Amino acid sequence: ETRPGWAAAGHRPAPSSALTSTKQTLRALARGAGETREVFRRVAIHEGNCYLDACDEQGHIIEIKPSGWRIIKNAPVTFVRHQSMCALPLPRPGGRFSDVEKIANLPPGATRLVRAWLIECMRTDTPHVSLVIYGTQGSAKSTLQSMLRDLIDPSVQNLRTAPRALADLHASAQSSHMLSFENVSELSGALQDHLCATLTGAATAGRTLFTNSDETLLKLQRPLVMNGITAFVTRPDLQDRCVVLELPVIDEKTRRTATAVRARFEAARPKLLGALLTTFAKSLALLPEVKTQKHNLPRMADFALLGEAVTQSLGQKPGSFIASYNKNRLAGIGEVIDASPVGTAIRRVVGSGRELSGPIGQIKSRLERRASKAGHAGGIAGWPKTDRAFSEELKRITPALAQFGIAVEKGKRTADGYPVRIHKRK
Repeated sequence: ETRPGWAAAGHRPAPSSALTSTKQTLRALARGAGETREVFRRVAIHEGNCYLDACDEQGHIIEIKPSGWRIIKNAPVTFVRHQSMCALPLPRPGGRFSDVEKIANLPPGATRLVRAWLIECMRTDTPHVSLVIYGTQGSAKSTLQSMLRDLIDPSVQNLRTAPRALADLHASAQSSHMLSFENVSELSGALQDHLCATLTGAATAGRTLFTNSDETLLKLQRPLVMNGITAFVTRPDLQDRCVVLELPVIDEKTRRTATAVRARFEAARPKLLGALLTTFAKSLALLPEVKTQKHNLPRMADFALLGEAVTQSLGQKPGSFIASYNKNRLAGIGEVIDASPVGTAIRRVVGSGRELSGPIGQIKSRLERRASKAGHAGGIAGWPKTDRAFSEELKRITPALAQFGIAVEKGKRTADGYPVRIHKRK
C-alpha cells in the first residue's frame, strides 16, 4: 500500500497520473515475475505458532509458541497494515490478566470466558466465537469493549455502528482483524446469517470491477464483539456462536470518570497483554493433551477445547471451563427463545408438561388461542401470519428448544399438511 509523498521528487510530489502508471506497472511485474506470498492482517498462524503484529514503526512482531512468547522483527509470515490500524504496546511479563477485574465493569465469573475469547481471537485456523455485551445505560459497555479490542487489534476507531448492508460488513472485515460494533439495537435476519459465516469462515464472490465475466472472491473469517442494551441476537444459529456478558449496574458511589479508567488501563495494558500471551503459550502446550480428554463438547468445540486448555494451564480442574461456557450458552439461548413469540408460547405450554401434536396449521391455531386467553396474543409483534411463516419460525428455533429438553418431530406430509409433535424429552 502506498502513502502520500512516497514518490516525491525533492519537494515536489509526483503527478497523480505518474503514480497511477507506476503502481500499475509494479503490480504487473509482481504478478508476472514476483514471488507470491500469503499476507495476513494483525494475526497469523505458521507451523503451529502464532504471530501477532504489533503494528509499530519499528516492525515488531510477537511470536507465541508452546514454549513461550518473544518479540522479534523477522517473522516467517508477511503482514499488511491498513491505515486505521494502531500499534499494540510491547507486552511485559509479570502481570495477571485477572487484574482487568479492577479496571473494567465485568460480571462475576466472566474473566474466565473473556480470557479464552481474547486468546481465541489470536487464532486464525479455527472458527471464531462472538462476544456479546449487554447492559443498561451507563454500565460501561463501550468502555469494556474498547479496552478488550485494545488488547488484540486496536484501531483509530475501536467502536463502529453495525453495518446495514453486506458490502459494508465486507469493507469493515478488510480493514481490520476484529469486527467491533456498538449500540446495536437490531440486526436483520440476513445480517445475522452473514455474521455466522464471517465467524466460521466464508468466501463471498462478486463481479470484478470493470469486467463482465471475471469473479473476485473475498475470504472472511473474523472475530466479532458487539454491545447493546436489549437482546439483539435473535437467530439461534448466531446465538450458539456467542459468549454473552450481562454487565452489572455501576453504583454512583463507585463510578469513575472515563479518563481515570482509561489512564489506569493504559498503565496496565503491557502487563495485561503479557499475561494473556503467557497463558496462550501454556495453552498451546497443553492443548494436545486436552484433546485426548473426554468432554461433552458443544457446537463450538474448538473454542471449548481451547478454553479448557486455558483454564487447566491456570491450575483449574478439567471440565470447569466447558461447564461455565455451557451455562453461558444456555442463558443466551433462553434469550433467543424469549425473543420469539412462537418459542415463548411453546416453552410455556410444553414446559408445563403438555404436548402439542397435529398438522402445523392446527398447532399454530392452538398456540394462538392459548396465548390469547393468557392475554399475550392479539397484537403480538412478530407472530407468524401464515402456516408457512409459522413452520419456518418453528424450524429456526428447534435447536434452541432442544437445549431446554423440548423436542420437535416432523412427520411425512399428508393431505392435511405436515404432522408435527412437540413434547418434553424424557
